[in-house]
Amino acid sequence: MEPNQPIRNPWTSIWTRPGDTIEQIVKTNPKNSVIVLAAVSGFSEFLYQLSELNVGGHYNGAQIAIFSLIAGSILGAVMLYILAGLLRWSGKWLGGNASPEHLRAAVSWANVPTIWALLLWIPRIALLGHDAFLPAAIVVKQTPNLVGTLWVLQMIQLVIGIWALIIFSKCVGRVQHFSAMKGFLNIVLSLIILMLCVTVLFSIVSMFVPSLASMSSPVSGM
Repeated sequence: MEPNQPIRNPWTSIWTRPGDTIEQIVKTNPKNSVIVLAAVSGFSEFLYQLSELNVGGHYNGAQIAIFSLIAGSILGAVMLYILAGLLRWSGKWLGGNASPEHLRAAVSWANVPTIWALLLWIPRIALLGHDAFLPAAIVVKQTPNLVGTLWVLQMIQLVIGIWALIIFSKCVGRVQHFSAMKGFLNIVLSLIILMLCVTVLFSIVSMFVPSLASMSSPVSGM
């Protein structure tokens, strides 16, 4: 395809032409589907993470799916605004000048591979049933005859994750008006800031929780 050829379907073009795709999106309608994309990708990621945490050992598939849909969708939408804000802040250190709206578009549309990865649950559930919601290490022990198939699915998941990061870097770089490498650095800086904020928050909470417990202990002893 020619570089200046119009993007007809961003759901497919984002895989091979992420820069051109996000540029056309922000020029035409930067608000296009951003909340929906963030919510669905949040559901996809939440579903996978819950399975790796062995939630499937305590709840059935329907409960996990419903909880992931609700909590994951909300978290995905919230993280859209948080990550876009951090990208804008740290991006300024690198010379970036994208608007929050354009960065939200870049974050959301870079999640398209994560959304497509939901299709991997079809063969996983077809082969494993409820065991599909268990961690891969446990599944391998319980169904050694499916090790090859599970390995293929895991590798596909890994490749999609790596490619999604490349797409994300290219999208951020294009809207920030710098290279994809700087886009990747912009993402790394934002994630470091996010992790530092979370660490500080947990440290503050841990300082007060023990004191609250000790305040309540005399009462419980009466």
